[in-house]
Amino acid sequence: MTEEVQVWVASLDVTDERYDTLARVLPSEEKDRAASLTPIAARRFVVARGILRTLLSGFTGTSAAKLRFS
Repeated sequence: MTEEVQVWVASLDVTDERYDTLARVLPSEEKDRAASLTPIAARRFVVARGILRTLLSGFTGTSAAKLRFS
């Protein structure tokens, strides 16, 4: 087994179109959590979680929307 660590850096400043795309992959629990935050924090949360889900989807082959975290 190859041991590898990858560090990804992504901007949380995205267009409204990109935001909408990322928001679509969040489950209702994460959307509810975002709704409880201030507008700026909510947008950052949605973008960060959407990017995380998109990256992990590429590694696992599982749909970004179907990934579950515990």
